Amino acid sequence: MTTFSTAKTCIGCTVLILTLCLSASAQSSMERQIWALKQLENGSNRHCGPSGELGETQIMPYRLRECKIPIPAKINAKWVSDATAVILVRSCAHFDRIHHRWPTDYETGLLWHCPGAIRHPNREQADFAQKFANLCQRKEIK
Repeated sequence: MTTFSTAKTCIGCTVLILTLCLSASAQSSMERQIWALKQLENGSNRHCGPSGELGETQIMPYRLRECKIPIPAKINAKWVSDATAVILVRSCAHFDRIHHRWPTDYETGLLWHCPGAIRHPNREQADFAQKFANLCQRKEIK
């Protein structure tokens, strides 16, 4: 089992690498996307969701395992933001490899909420993605 300090170091290194690789506009976009997820997912409630989701962005534990992100003993807002950034960049990079372009905010919303439904989302999935895209287009992050 990974300790919190090891988990913090692992995610911190990954976020540092992502920060160095992303342009300033991409970083700003990532901040907006994380903010939008916090607004949509469980109303910024930090407690676990009904399916074991973690933190304000309601991260599914299987997504953490896919990205090899250890779960710390105590989850805090910084860890949630960092883990969310890693998952979003990984998902968007995978999308880019397949489609040869970076996903739109709408598609990023689908990649987060229901990655298997990217081509044919149902109404609930499409509504989530549209709300996410709308929030990402807001001028100011609160």
